[in-house]
Amino acid sequence: MFYEKVFRALQDHNVRYVLIGGAAVNLHGVPRMTGDIDLAVDMSTENVRALVEALGEVGLEPTAPVNPMDLASPDVRADWREQKHLEALNFQSRSSSKSYMEVDIILDPQLDFIRLYNDRVSMHAGGVTLSLISIDLLIEIKRRLGREQDLADVEALERISSRKDKDQ
Repeated sequence: MFYEKVFRALQDHNVRYVLIGGAAVNLHGVPRMTGDIDLAVDMSTENVRALVEALGEVGLEPTAPVNPMDLASPDVRADWREQKHLEALNFQSRSSSKSYMEVDIILDPQLDFIRLYNDRVSMHAGGVTLSLISIDLLIEIKRRLGREQDLADVEALERISSRKDKDQ
């Protein structure tokens, strides 16, 4: 399975990441159609190298004609956002046309990575440990983004969160 391969490769390469976006919404208990994997990552050179190696191992490469190691450069990321209007660097398999088989590395996850990483939730599935954004920070990011789908996600996530609070 695609998702398991990606997360196992990230784990095997010790990539520091946090799963955010629609898949995170699903894992927090809100059904939502999504296919891709959205990640916030530690943008240090060492971590970006591990990320690129892990994604390459499962056959994924950037769809844009860029050097993926440039993710480690704050100036290049800013240029991609300002000049190319990129919100994420997309990685896909060149051998598959399946749109769900892609990973987006978010260039600006709206919150500091250290905060995201320190507040993450570890989730175990099939011998793989996922680093999942906490529900509170997911709500905060989605509220900041303010798009219609994000605000719908906020409503649903807040209902889930309030149920969890009552159960504790």
